[in-house]
Amino acid sequence: MSKAGEDAVWKAITGAGEHRVYVELRASADLVEKYGKKAVMVLAGRGISVTEAQKILSSGQTEEEIVRGVMESERDSLRRRFLAQKR
Repeated sequence: MSKAGEDAVWKAITGAGEHRVYVELRASADLVEKYGKKAVMVLAGRGISVTEAQKILSSGQTEEEIVRGVMESERDSLRRRFLAQKR
């Protein structure tokens, strides 16, 4: 069954919220399959979405560049949270 077919079946069986979680888990698994340990390092970062993780992994080649990208994304995430609380 294709990935799109799996998504359609899963969405039909579960609610929209559970489907969103399934899609995010599937994307995380795909990153780990493609990048291995580096993907796990990035996904462990606080406040880093799967989309941000994909950007970090595709741009950084060395572990140092990837760690730098994780630190920047965590900083941006904290900044967004802090600004959202002030409103």
